[in-house]
Amino acid sequence: MRSLRLLLLLFFTSGVAADENAFTIPLYGEELKGFITIENVVDDQYVVSFKMDEMPADTRLSLHMAAAPYDSGVMPENCRRARKSPHIFRDRPVQDTTIEGTSLSGHTLLLGTPEKIYACTTVILGNQPLMAASFHEDPIQGPIHIIRLKDNVRILPDLKYIPHYDGAIGVEFIDWAFVESCENAQNANQNAVGMELGIDSRATLTIETGVNISLFNFQIFRNGKPFACSPISNVERRSIKAGGLKLVQPHYYVAARNVGEKLDQLKIREDCLDVATETPHSPFHDYFPTVSIFGPDTIMFKSVVLNTTCHALRPTFPLPSATASFFHPTVGRLVLVDTDDRIILTGNLRSLTDKDAARATVQISPKAAPSGECPLYLDDCTDCFTVPDAAVIVGKDDEAVSLIGVLPYFKLSEMKSVIVDLQWTEEPFRVCANLSYLPGGAFQASLAARRYTPVSSKTMATVVVLEYPANEYSEVVVNKRAEISSVEAHARPVDMAVTSGPPCGDQNIGPKARSPQWLQIIDAGIKHGKNTSTYVVDDLLISGPNSLLGTSLLLSHDNDYYCGTFRFPQETNRLVARIDGELQGYVLLSQYAMSGDIPTEVAYSISRANSTETEFLQWEIVSTKNETCEDADVFNPFELPPEECSDEKPMQCAIGDLSSKAGDISTGKRQHLSVINLPVSGIRTVSDKMVRLSSTNTNETIGCYRLVPMEDASFTWMVYSNQSLSSLQSLMAHRLHLEPFQIAIDYNRELVGGRCSSYRVTVLESNERLADILFIFDVENKKFREDAELVCGEKEAETSVATTVAPTTTATETTKMTTSASTVSFPTTKSSNSSSTVLPTTTEQSAKSSRAQTICISLFLLWSLNW
Repeated sequence: MRSLRLLLLLFFTSGVAADENAFTIPLYGEELKGFITIENVVDDQYVVSFKMDEMPADTRLSLHMAAAPYDSGVMPENCRRARKSPHIFRDRPVQDTTIEGTSLSGHTLLLGTPEKIYACTTVILGNQPLMAASFHEDPIQGPIHIIRLKDNVRILPDLKYIPHYDGAIGVEFIDWAFVESCENAQNANQNAVGMELGIDSRATLTIETGVNISLFNFQIFRNGKPFACSPISNVERRSIKAGGLKLVQPHYYVAARNVGEKLDQLKIREDCLDVATETPHSPFHDYFPTVSIFGPDTIMFKSVVLNTTCHALRPTFPLPSATASFFHPTVGRLVLVDTDDRIILTGNLRSLTDKDAARATVQISPKAAPSGECPLYLDDCTDCFTVPDAAVIVGKDDEAVSLIGVLPYFKLSEMKSVIVDLQWTEEPFRVCANLSYLPGGAFQASLAARRYTPVSSKTMATVVVLEYPANEYSEVVVNKRAEISSVEAHARPVDMAVTSGPPCGDQNIGPKARSPQWLQIIDAGIKHGKNTSTYVVDDLLISGPNSLLGTSLLLSHDNDYYCGTFRFPQETNRLVARIDGELQGYVLLSQYAMSGDIPTEVAYSISRANSTETEFLQWEIVSTKNETCEDADVFNPFELPPEECSDEKPMQCAIGDLSSKAGDISTGKRQHLSVINLPVSGIRTVSDKMVRLSSTNTNETIGCYRLVPMEDASFTWMVYSNQSLSSLQSLMAHRLHLEPFQIAIDYNRELVGGRCSSYRVTVLESNERLADILFIFDVENKKFREDAELVCGEKEAETSVATTVAPTTTATETTKMTTSASTVSFPTTKSSNSSSTVLPTTTEQSAKSSRAQTICISLFLLWSLNW
């Protein structure tokens, strides 16, 4: 009879294959092991069927109105708590059972006897998105999951007291509300009487809401007052991987599944060096029921032994994080990760002095790291969070090891610095660094590939790179708006200070460079993939040694070319050394202000007068105190031995030893490169130090040039249209007493009145000089204050005629004056490389030239009319 009913139900389905509407859940207990299959057969009807490897004969089935999070360590207790909640049915035989989806979703199927529980699982139907709000407000913490059910909403609470409050607070029920904004929760309509949430209760609540309710935020109240509010977001599937292993877990209520290489055993350690903590986990079919990715006992960032190699289990999804980088005598990076249940500390550290590995205490502080010595908090910082022996510091010649530490939950965005302390050493050994908070867990760089014309710069493609420091991989997201058949990497950024050719030409971005590995990975997708596509690259593309910052891409199709440069969308600190004398040029250092994690970009152009030959130069940054530049020592605040330095170990080089860690520089053309451990700001900044250039042939010092801070300012400049970019740049440099590299003029312009063009100009100069420049330039009227207004269109010319020529002028006088008017050269609407018409350079010349032009134009127009 039951089989006939199933056939009838299947008959009435709308042609959808049964396996498309079915999913399987593992059941795993000491005495019961198997699977439950849940299949939607028609409308809201679901058939629950069972396939058991092991099951006691007296097992019965029940369905309870509670949720049981999947946590292998306490799963029996979670099942016992679920059985204490109200039931929908109980003590049924374990056989195919038809249940309404509204009764099944978010509730717990339990298998056992009246005396004993064998296993349980909470059912989350695949066609009903699971949402969650998370709370961490002293003394209450935990998630609340939410499921929409047509006109209803089901709430699956899991609130509990923070451990140190256990037993100190009695039984408590709290009110709640869905609110559009957490800021306006005071007047929210709270839940009805009898629908309160219980702390340490997992009994579900089902409320009628209608279909139009918006679920934005979840507010909880204590004593009638707003207590905590959290945004409601969809629960995303979590996955972690290491080597060929990949574990996935769709949500909080089911076991993790292996979708990678098959394993007979999963060997988990706290970290690779901690062999004593190795714990084996056996699979059940494709599942590992004794580990979890969700929850407080997550195995994220722990280590797994695959064959004889140890790897860190890293997530493949974003999590809020904060990073800190260390440079001496411990080098490396620490990352704090908000897993929503705990704060996990991960990263890797290395000693530059010791050969042996050691463990250190880590302390997280809400105060910024001082510019001098590290503070002595540890024991007397009430707002700090401390983890003894959390950091593994490997010896200077050891392989890198990923560390892990678990901290109680705190608001990661409020923490400002990290202290690493070897407390057992005889003398204090302490390093500290400031944290960079990443709400999305990633550094981001982007490139906009534009098609440049004199009147537009339309974006034809964008490439966004997201680097996840905790996960140690990058995502590359490509969005293209045009056909692309060729992709090339170029080593130099698009620079509007280069006016000798178009932005996408070799004069600007340089010749084609060797295609980096990450570009080889995404090359085919850019050319032949969808308009929007995402690629994963197992490399740190922004902060790593092969940083793509400053790299340009040239995209093309047929005769259309688009180009752009990878940039970091944050404030930039810049230092510039002007080079003059027998060498001419500049060295420009740029570093993003928010983080010392990001390499410093170096752009330079150096040439020798009257020579076109390429010459290689040694470059160093030196600190001149009482010494001459030639005798000054390389800037080496950490006193690192030079014999340890190489381009393969740049962190073991002195900050100023640039040739050793980045190679010599060359003359004759613009160059761009990235250099790590070259701080542009902070306590060990190279600001106000000297760049020393020496011949690689004779080792003789050629010159020393001071690095000074510079910033930029942009404004719009309106000029006559027959000026080339090069002539405009030369004119601006002359009037402002700047070098051409300090003046960037956008390639595209806005045409004004048929005779004029407006250009966006960006000037790079010191703060003091920028203030002077902006004083003498009339930003509102787009001209120098001392210059006269331009005559850009016919109407302006007619107005000029009316105001310049008196009504009483006789025809004879007019005829006389037109003799000179016939020889006037007028501004044209075409762009030209000719510089025959130049803008005035002094106040007197400006006034005279402008008045003469206006009079001549007016007379010519009158002559034309009379003619």
